[in-house]
Amino acid sequence: MARLSIKPPPFWKPDPRMCFAQVEAQFVRAGIMADETKYYTIVAEIDSAVLTHATDIISSPPVSGKYDALKERLITEFGESNEKSLKRLFEGCELGEKKPTTLLRDMKDLASQRVDKDVLKSLWLRRLPVQVQQILSTLEGDIEALAKKAEYHGDCNGKW
Repeated sequence: MARLSIKPPPFWKPDPRMCFAQVEAQFVRAGIMADETKYYTIVAEIDSAVLTHATDIISSPPVSGKYDALKERLITEFGESNEKSLKRLFEGCELGEKKPTTLLRDMKDLASQRVDKDVLKSLWLRRLPVQVQQILSTLEGDIEALAKKAEYHGDCNGKW
């Protein structure tokens, strides 16, 4: 029986959830479903400087749910707190050189279902150029449709 091996990507501290999403995609492709296989793959492949944040789990793993326990610990240790991500949403998210759809996606990621869609729409609109805000405020539709229309109203170079 041939065995498909996986090589997890380097652990990305700024976004551990994305790192685990990549690893889990490899698990699916390789047909790996067993908790212990997932757990030991991570323990064997992730940098020891990262694993030091889970020494208690590694030295005495739970009987079941080893992988999930390790995953949640590393996400908790390295992931952005809810408070910090909401602060970035309300204070730090800017359009800059981004497309309106990219800004919206970034803001949705930061909001992560914790912000009412009307509040998110209002925050997003305020970050667009005034002339685009004025046009969009007269239009109906969900926020994704408005974001696509906002891109249409950018200048010829696609810059904002």
